[in-house]
Amino acid sequence: MPEKTLRVPIFAALLIFIFAVVWAFLSLFHSPYADWLTVEAPRYADVGTPLSVRITLGTVPEPSVLMADLYLLGKNHLSIGSIPSLDHSPAVKSGGSYSFKFDLQEMEELALVQLVIYVSPTGRWRTRTHGASTEAIPVRRPNGRDANPDFKKIKVFAIRSSLNPETPFVPGGRPPEPEVFRDSPSLVRIALLALIISGGLACAANADRRCPARLRLPGPGGEWRLWAVSAAVLFLAAFGEAFHVGGRLSEWGRRIIVGMDLYYARQSYQRPLLALIAAVTSGLLLLAVRAVKRKRVRPHIIAVGAVLALYLAGSFAGAISFHYLDILRGVTLTGVSVIDTGKMACAAAILILSLAALKADKT
Repeated sequence: MPEKTLRVPIFAALLIFIFAVVWAFLSLFHSPYADWLTVEAPRYADVGTPLSVRITLGTVPEPSVLMADLYLLGKNHLSIGSIPSLDHSPAVKSGGSYSFKFDLQEMEELALVQLVIYVSPTGRWRTRTHGASTEAIPVRRPNGRDANPDFKKIKVFAIRSSLNPETPFVPGGRPPEPEVFRDSPSLVRIALLALIISGGLACAANADRRCPARLRLPGPGGEWRLWAVSAAVLFLAAFGEAFHVGGRLSEWGRRIIVGMDLYYARQSYQRPLLALIAAVTSGLLLLAVRAVKRKRVRPHIIAVGAVLALYLAGSFAGAISFHYLDILRGVTLTGVSVIDTGKMACAAAILILSLAALKADKT
């Protein structure tokens, strides 16, 4: 088979490999399924009828006490209360099967229930050795239908053991309002804005020098478009930084998915979306390197494009609302956000590379 014919499938296979690796890596950061128990519950929790659940344990420390609490959630997965089991907490054995009942009464806002289950030598949450939370179970009003249909196995997610007793489990897994992140000091933001505008002006100067209408330089004829696009993106980025567009979009998006009850549904799409972005970015970078090797463009603009992509990723790190990106956004170094520090480094690198390209043209 000719070499050129092989390039496309090899390139596609490489991108698929990158997609799979990134997806697998991101999967490490999501809550794993609990492997020390199985939980069986009805498909629906019927108001006015005791909710029965069956818990089968794997290997657990003995002696221990098994505890189960039922958290009551509103339509948007907001916690509106909790109720204890009607049964006494038994001393458990590995491999044992135990039943619990919960008295589920009518509440106007009640839409879902979620079980929080743990094993503890004292029966207290803070001394737990194993913990788990189930997927949410929809609540319905029977209206003459058969209450509590046959049991089915439901998903159970692991909760870490009590290594840090000051961090309690939060029902619903998120704050009721979109998280507010502290801004970096004003001087830092002014410096960032100045670097971005300076980088945009330098990119615009490179575009002007390479514009075919000016015919000032020989060499690649289409490179000026890349410089012009980079300049335009940087000027838009400066506008976004000045008016906090990224943060406003992130907050707006969160409120929409919470209001439409999509907060948990979107978790299934976060990892493949991030993996797809990584694969596409890698593919564009490989194509750019190939263009440099064929002397279609100079390396400076490729480096500027790569750094600009990193800057944009940092600017909208919270837009997808991936939990661990949100944690990163909250980390600060000497009062400056890690994200803002990275964006300043990217803006400075773009400015240096653009000035280096201008200097190379003069020599």
